[in-house]
Amino acid sequence: MPELGNVFSTIKLYVQDAPSKGFVSFEAIATKAGVSRATLRIHLESLKKMKLITYSATGQCFLTVTKLGMETKQLAVAG
Repeated sequence: MPELGNVFSTIKLYVQDAPSKGFVSFEAIATKAGVSRATLRIHLESLKKMKLITYSATGQCFLTVTKLGMETKQLAVAG
């Protein structure tokens, strides 16, 4: 599923480039990956099930990525 790979790559870029307390909107990630916000959420769940990402969401506003692939780094993603 190339779309899933694109979402993973986009999130990985944001995690690597963002300061530890950086905020990135769901919309920015979805737009860069070329998917809708709803599709982004579906792909996040798929990546979580494949154990490629660990994250927590607080309502519709924040996504905190705590593990991405083999790396551990935090990024607050505003949505």
